[in-house]
Amino acid sequence: MKRTILMIAMLVTALAAVAYAQSSNVTWNGELSNEGAGLYTDASVASQVSTFTINPRQVTCGVGTVNANGVFGPFEMMMYSGKVESYSNSGNTIRATGDMRSITRVAGVVVEDVVHPFISIGVDNGPSRPQPNLKDRFDTHFITPFWHVGNPLCTPSELVPGGCRFGGQVFLGDVNSSAATR
Repeated sequence: MKRTILMIAMLVTALAAVAYAQSSNVTWNGELSNEGAGLYTDASVASQVSTFTINPRQVTCGVGTVNANGVFGPFEMMMYSGKVESYSNSGNTIRATGDMRSITRVAGVVVEDVVHPFISIGVDNGPSRPQPNLKDRFDTHFITPFWHVGNPLCTPSELVPGGCRFGGQVFLGDVNSSAATR
């Protein structure tokens, strides 16, 4: 009896391992689903190349200028969520809210390192191919002691009173809302 149970347990374990291995060998076609990642730009980031991700697990936004191996640069900012509290899509729009950490460095000096609420919006205006993708959009809205409408570097947010917006037209990458109609 013990041998039979042991054999059945080993068989189930082997079948589970084979099923897992086969599922991880599925070829990904390069399309995102209900999420976004890429590069964007507009005046809110001084027309610099900026990076973003938006998905149910994490939202990120990064802006930077040239630097000397990370030692200094005129301006760098990195934002990443520690917690995405809500994530939804409606039509062609993905909306994420939660708390994120913002680190801002000016001329090599960290001028702010804080955790704050955010609202991020990804807009899916077309398929991801061909690249460059010049249809989609990404924006993050927030307010911090450094980033507010009194700061001349701030592009005012339409969603967070007194806050700022970083974002723009996606030029490389994709936002894909599973609710979008084409």
